[in-house]
Amino acid sequence: MDESSGQSTHDASSFLKSMETFEFIFTACLTQYILAFVRPLSVNLQAKDCDLLRAHTEARNVTDILAAMRNESDSFEKLYERSVKIATHMSITPGKPRIVGRQRHRANAGDNTSVPDHFRINYFYPFLDHVILHLSSRFPEQLGDVLQGTYLLPRNHDKLTNSSIDKIKQTFENDLPMTSQFETEIIRWKRYNENIMKPMSLQDGFDRCDQSYFPNICTIFQLILSLPVGSCSCERSFSALRRLKTWTSSSMKSIRLNGLALMYINKDIDLDKNEILRLWSSSGNRRISLPLYPE
Repeated sequence: MDESSGQSTHDASSFLKSMETFEFIFTACLTQYILAFVRPLSVNLQAKDCDLLRAHTEARNVTDILAAMRNESDSFEKLYERSVKIATHMSITPGKPRIVGRQRHRANAGDNTSVPDHFRINYFYPFLDHVILHLSSRFPEQLGDVLQGTYLLPRNHDKLTNSSIDKIKQTFENDLPMTSQFETEIIRWKRYNENIMKPMSLQDGFDRCDQSYFPNICTIFQLILSLPVGSCSCERSFSALRRLKTWTSSSMKSIRLNGLALMYINKDIDLDKNEILRLWSSSGNRRISLPLYPE
């Protein structure tokens, strides 16, 4: 960086200077510590066969842990000691930013507070409240009763007990078209799927469920699918398009891009290669026919 010059050098020096502060060190330690509680939940929510009820229970547990952490001092003291240790190793003196009488653009609570209290009030508590608020709004307590409907999937039939069936019926009672037949419908549904060994998503369960035979279960699947639990499916599509639409293939037409994206996203579907070649050969746009693959 000493051998360079220009705007890039100025920006790099500014970034390096901001990183060599106790404020940055404490913020990095705080973020790593708090998000470590959320990471397993985030990873499991991105799985295609995610157990939504188990994820909801874990989210509520993490929320309770963070709420209890806010009311105790041990967690903050350990976090602050860790930040001081890192700062001492880097020859950085722990201190708080400049305090002014009136500040509207950043946290500025407490003119006469000590350095630990300043970081507790202005950094630790706000970040904890932010995470707790978002977890509570995304995974409310009443959502757990609704997600018990995922026990109707074939992979979760071993979790269907009499109490869980009564809970599901009570939760969706106002939406079920035939409430009186709910128990017998579950018995027929379990028999219908007793040979299904492959993990099945909610969408697969809804597609397999015939509404004329299983109206109650079909309604429950439809209601659960309407819940905005996550956007992982959309993000997978964006990731696939990012791998396909690169700068080396920027002139690719939309028809070819759509075809490649569908092939990449649904690569687990078995296709008959001979049938594909037959369709390709019989399209009428080829000058050379393929005698190896007749109609």
